[in-house]
Amino acid sequence: MVATLYDAAAAALPHAELVSIREEATVASLRAALGVDDPSKEADLLAAAAESAEGAGRPLFSGLLQRGRPSDPVHRLWWACDLVREHRGDSHVAAANLACLGPVEMNVLTELWVGMPLLSYTATRGWSPEAMQQAVDGLTARGCINGEQLTESGRALRASIEADTDAQEHSIVDALGDRVNEVCAQLEQWSTRCIEAGAFPPDILKRAAG
Repeated sequence: MVATLYDAAAAALPHAELVSIREEATVASLRAALGVDDPSKEADLLAAAAESAEGAGRPLFSGLLQRGRPSDPVHRLWWACDLVREHRGDSHVAAANLACLGPVEMNVLTELWVGMPLLSYTATRGWSPEAMQQAVDGLTARGCINGEQLTESGRALRASIEADTDAQEHSIVDALGDRVNEVCAQLEQWSTRCIEAGAFPPDILKRAAG
């Protein structure tokens, strides 16, 4: 699915133009959601914290970091948030790999962990029925799921992956120092505005699943 979409997009216009359009549209959307608020302070704090994080083994984070800090404060806020997200995302993949879990198995574990019905979220990611059933069978054999429910062992495994992921983000939290609560509180307010504007899904389970 991803390869087909990528090839179609690549044939439609040059990569640099696609990235430029995406950035312009996203920044315009975020600017509208923020209203008159000036995000310069939070953008600078979050950008500096993210820029100090380790990029080894984190390809998406490192690629985004190499693009450099934008001058526009709204764009810089989005870029900084994107950096933190991709750093955690790369860390999450590393934690899943360490637990010997592939992407389909992680999708299944996650949807059950946040309370979604079995395969309701996984099916939206474009996996084949055969791949999804193989993941279910593998997790069942491993003792992680029983029928359509997580076992205690499966819940503990998924929780440990989350904890391992969080542990890899301590450098960003530490870099924010005593400003971390202040920055997170403001980001929470802006996130609520983005949800109210329809930029993020209102379903908390969908957001929790990624």
